[in-house]
Order: sequence, then structure tokens, then C-alpha cells
Amino acid sequence: MIISQPIKTKKNGLIFYSVTIDRNSQKKELWYSVEQCYEELLTDTLDPFLIALIIPAMSEGENIHLKGKVSKELLFNSSAPLQEVIKVVIPSLKNISIKADEETISDRFKAQGVATGFSAGIDSFSVLADHHYPYNTNFKLTHLLFNNVGSHGKGGEELFNKRYKNLAKITETIGLPLIKVNSNLDSFYKENLYFKQTHTFRNASVGLLLQKGIGTFMYASAYHFKDCSVEKSNDTSKTDPITLPLISTNDINLISVGNEYTRAEKTKFVSGISDSYEFLDVCVSSRKRVFVNCGQCSKCLRTLVTLEIYGVIDHYSKVFDICAYKKNRTKYLMLLLGKRDPMSLEILKLANKEGFKFPVLSSAGYYVGISYFYSMVKLLRKYFKEKKRAKNSNLQ
Repeated sequence: MIISQPIKTKKNGLIFYSVTIDRNSQKKELWYSVEQCYEELLTDTLDPFLIALIIPAMSEGENIHLKGKVSKELLFNSSAPLQEVIKVVIPSLKNISIKADEETISDRFKAQGVATGFSAGIDSFSVLADHHYPYNTNFKLTHLLFNNVGSHGKGGEELFNKRYKNLAKITETIGLPLIKVNSNLDSFYKENLYFKQTHTFRNASVGLLLQKGIGTFMYASAYHFKDCSVEKSNDTSKTDPITLPLISTNDINLISVGNEYTRAEKTKFVSGISDSYEFLDVCVSSRKRVFVNCGQCSKCLRTLVTLEIYGVIDHYSKVFDICAYKKNRTKYLMLLLGKRDPMSLEILKLANKEGFKFPVLSSAGYYVGISYFYSMVKLLRKYFKEKKRAKNSNLQ
């Protein structure tokens, strides 16, 4: 894989930072774009393209030749240590060699900008709880980012633009600029390299893209330190505290933030932010809905149960379909009792601590077995229906 010198072009109020990727004599452009007002933030190195493409290259066993400047520290780390970590997470990957025509060491101070990605979810608001809302805080946020590097699935650019418009209204209220970063990066990833398994590298490439004006890039953690590990996984989040420092350069520190908290603790912090009552968005449902959050997908249910345990669920009636939640609550709690993943165990531990009482039907379903329980419920319904029908027949 040969990555050309980068070029900057301006079009329709946007500035594009792009390279030509040569793979077995097949050439394709890889680009990122931001509004022209953010031009001063853009790097002049190939750092973002190296991190963006290291996993696709390792997947095919393709060596990388960068025909331009690369940060010396990043080149060293990506040539050996970083690859070993990625290979443990995704065992199908292969070691590759990486070389650059020019290695560079920055002699300037890191930029003062501090940025984090923002999607209006629990992790995003948790970062704001620590680094925006408090008056005195280290690493005070200066920018929020919204990236199109694969998280919008089949909805692609249309869904990206729609979500950006919604978030722009939110960030205006919050009081921080939202940088819209578009890219065609997702087209370089095959389906087996899905977003959840590669998101850290895709989003980290955006941090490197903006390292001329952003000196600290905070990546919202998904897991507590006790649940982080380097092992085969379908989610790179578990390795973030290790991989992000290896992706950092003399110009930018990429750091995982929030690993000291459990998801339940983050939810509690977020519930103290009044902006979240109108703007919290955790939903993963693709169905059309009246509310921002459907109230019945896995993330909605997990969040709402946690909010209910803390006694603050009423604050979120504007953004969650509470009726849908109530219809699915008993079954979800029944399933929750049988789960042993880290986030479910956090909720169960919290419920026990707060003295939360599970519905009798949820507890009964868990102890007798879910499928057996629902079979019994169906039989009872059928029995009472037939009994009612027989009674009506006798009356006639």
C-alpha cells in the first residue's frame, strides 16, 4: 500500500485533506473534510492516514509506504508495539512493515485545543461532566467533534448530516463549537472489519488530522479499568488505555477518559446535568419514532433501568418513550437477572446497593427459566380465554 503526499483543496466552503492510495496498482482517494474556518487546525503530515489504514493493511498483509512526512514517534509505535496489541484483539491480522520518506519531530509546544467526540450519549455527556461544566477543571474542552468514519452504517452521509443538524442545536445550548468531520474512510474497511471492532483507530485518525490546533484529544471510555484488557474482542474499547498513548505524537496526546467510572456511575453524573434532560440520545433503533429515544432497544432499556434505580427517570420523559419502556420493563429485568457481562453486573450491583425491588414476574421468570415461564403465561392466557368464551356461550 502506497500513500501519496497529502494535498489540500477548497470547495463549497469546505477544505479537503486527501491522499491517493495505491493498492496493487489500483488507485483510490482517501479524504477528510472540515469547514474552511477550521483550516488552521489541520496537520501537514500523513499521521492520520497511517492510523486510519493500518488495520485494513494488516488485514491484507500489505506493507505501507508513506510518501511524505510522518511523526517519528508514531512511525516507531505503529511499526511494532501497536501492531502486537491489535493482533491480539483481531487475531486474523498480519504483521506488516511501515516506512516513510520523511520522519519528523515537532519542535513546537502542543496546541492549546482540547477536543472530544460528541454523540449526546452517556459517555459523551460524562466527559462534559468532568471537562466542561465544572468551573475549575483540568483539560477544559474547547471543541466537540462529530465524525463520519463508519458509525452511521447503511445510513451513510445522509444520516450523518441529519444527526449533525440535531447535534449542532444541542452544542449551541452547551456552548461549545461542533466540528463536522466528513470522510470516505469507511469505504476502505471490509465488512469483517466492522465499526465496533475498529472505531478507536478510525476516530483517532481524526484527532491526528486536527493536531496542529488540537493538543489533547479525549476519547470517551466505554469500560471501567477493571474490565479493560488486551484479548480477542469484538470491541477495541477495552484496549483504549493502552492503544491511544501509542497513537499519540509530539503534537497531540490521545487519552482515554472516564475509565475510572462504571457506566452506572457515569449515568448518575449525567443525571445531574440539566442539558441531558432534553438532549440525551442513547438509542440504537433504526425505526421511526416520536421521541429521541425509543425506550425499548437494548441501550434505552439499560439506561432507563439505571435512571429508575437512581430515582431520576422522570427527568427524561421528554426524550424517552416511557410508555414503551413500561411495556418492556418486566421482560428486560428478567433477562438482566441472568446476564453476566460487565455492564449488566454493574446494574445488578447498583440495584442491590440502592434496595431496588425487581417485579415479582421478573424474578419468577428468572428462577423458573424464561422460556418455561413464557410458555406457562401463554397457557394461562389460553385457559382464561377459553373459560371466558365458555361462560359467554352458557349465558346465550
